[in-house]
Amino acid sequence: MLLQTRLFGALPVNLLVLAILQSALPSVSAGSDNLDKADRILPRPDTIYETNYRSDTIDIFSLTGSRVGGFGMPVKPTGLAFDNAGNLYVASDDPAGYSIQKVAPDGTFSVFADSGLSFPSAIVFDEAANLYVANPRNNTIEKFTPDGVGTEFANGEDGLQQPVGLAFDTAGNLYVSNASGGPTGIGSIEKFTPDGVGSVFADTGMRVPFGLAFDSAGNLYVSNSLSNTIEKFSPTGEDLGVFASTGLNKPLGLMFDRDGNLYVANNANNTIEKFSPTGEDLGVFAHTGGGPHFFAMFRPNHLHFESEALTVQARSAAYNILGDPGASGGAYAVLKATVPGDFVTYSVPIVAAGTYDVKVGIQTRNNRGIFQLAIAGVNQGTPQDEYSPTIGYEVRDLGIVTFTSGGNQAFRFLVTGRNPSSSGYALAFDYIDLDLIP
Repeated sequence: MLLQTRLFGALPVNLLVLAILQSALPSVSAGSDNLDKADRILPRPDTIYETNYRSDTIDIFSLTGSRVGGFGMPVKPTGLAFDNAGNLYVASDDPAGYSIQKVAPDGTFSVFADSGLSFPSAIVFDEAANLYVANPRNNTIEKFTPDGVGTEFANGEDGLQQPVGLAFDTAGNLYVSNASGGPTGIGSIEKFTPDGVGSVFADTGMRVPFGLAFDSAGNLYVSNSLSNTIEKFSPTGEDLGVFASTGLNKPLGLMFDRDGNLYVANNANNTIEKFSPTGEDLGVFAHTGGGPHFFAMFRPNHLHFESEALTVQARSAAYNILGDPGASGGAYAVLKATVPGDFVTYSVPIVAAGTYDVKVGIQTRNNRGIFQLAIAGVNQGTPQDEYSPTIGYEVRDLGIVTFTSGGNQAFRFLVTGRNPSSSGYALAFDYIDLDLIP
C-alpha cells in the first residue's frame, strides 16, 4: 500500500485513485536471505540501497543491477539515507510506532528517533549532519540533530500540503514535494532556505509529485506518481517539460549515479527503471521486493565532521562546546590551552579508504594560538595561526592524506606557540572536511 493511502482527512481525487491502485497490489513476503546479518554490514561501496514498503525489506544492488544482498527491516520502510560515518537511517511508517531506525556499520539496529513523526516518508541529511523527515499526515518537516533531538522545521502555514519527497541543493536549500496543493490541487515543489524561509519553487507539470533528485547541473527532477512521468525543472524553477515517460509505473524515489544516469523506483510493478542523462530509457535495471520507495548510496567523496559531534580521545586542557549561529552546525569547540604542548585529539571515523584533501574550519580571535595537526602520528600540513584581532571563521587547507583502510583515525591538534600579538594559546575548531581526490 502506498503511503498516500493513509493520509489524514478527505483526500483529493487524484490521491484516492492512487490509493485504490496501490491497495490492490499484493503483499510480498521477505525471503530468509533477507534476514542475514552479514548483508547489514555497511556501507558497501558502489551499491544502491532501496526500501521495499510492502515486503518490509531493503534490497542492495550493484551498479550493473545485480542483487548483491538485502535484509529485513522494521515495518513499512520508506525513506533512507547514509550519514558521513556510514550509518544507514531508515524511516519506519509503522502506525503502531513511527520511528527512524539506525543501522550501524556493524549491522546492529537501534531507534534514532520516535517523536514528532506521522507517516514518515523521505529523509535527508544537511551538511551539518541534521536529519530532515517529511511527515505527510500532519504537513510538517521534522529536523533532528545528530543526537536525535527533534524540532519542527516547517509546517502547513509554510506551504506544506502532504509533503513526501525531500532534496537539498548545493547551496543548502531544502526542496519538498507536496503530494497535494498547488494551483491545480495536485502538487507543487516548495523551497526552504537554510533558515527555514519557504517559497513556491514550481507548481506546473505535476500529478502527485513524489521523489526529487538534482543532476550535476542543478536541474531538479520530479517523479509524478499519478501520470507516470518524470518532470524536469531548471535551477530557477522553469518547467523544462517531461524528461521521461516510458517504462514507468507509479514512480516514487529518484536517484542519480556519478555518470548522470537516473534511477526510478516503480512502486506498482516492483522494478527499478534506468534512464540515460539525455532521458533515453535504458530499460529495467532491477527487480525489487514489494513496493519500492526510495534509494540511497554511500558516497564518501565528501566527509564533513562537526567538531562538537566528534569524540575527544584525549586532551591536556579544559574543553568546551560553545553555541554560535555563525558557526557551521551552530556550534564550535574550544581547547582552553594555556601553554605550548597542550593538545586535543579527536577520533575521526573514516568510512572508506582513499586519498583525501584535509580542510579544517576554525574560529579566529585575539587570544588564539598556533596549532600543528597530526593524523595517526604524522604531521599534516604546516602550523596554523588562529590569531586575528577580530572574531571570524576561516577554512585552512592542510593538504592531502591517504588512508589505506576505513576506521577511526586520531587527529591531534597540538599547540606549538602563539602570535606575538595574541593574548593566549586557546584553539577553536568548527569542523573537519575530507574531500576525496579521484
